[in-house]
Amino acid sequence: MKDKKLTSAAKAALNEQTENLSSDTQQRLRLAREQALQRADKGLWAHSPSWKWLSGAGAGIALASVIAFMIVPNLQSNSLSPLDDLELLTAEVDLDLVDDLEFYQWLDESLTEGSDES
Repeated sequence: MKDKKLTSAAKAALNEQTENLSSDTQQRLRLAREQALQRADKGLWAHSPSWKWLSGAGAGIALASVIAFMIVPNLQSNSLSPLDDLELLTAEVDLDLVDDLEFYQWLDESLTEGSDES
């Protein structure tokens, strides 16, 4: 309540003082106020990046994330780990079977797919 009284008293005092000014001074004050308001409107966007740059950056980030989500699952699909190689080297297996390792991998995958379908 005190703030409203103080604000209204300040406005009344300033209005009374501006009425006592000459018309030339009042006109210069009005022009200065308009110029300050115009500069304030322009200054808000003058120092910020333009919307073109922001939209371009957003599109670039979106494209990079799409590419990342397309590549990352393919990198993780390699089911062989270095421990598989170590296990193969230390196992007592017939080396003739190792020559056709790709065939056995294909056979394992096709059997796995066949069991999933039934």
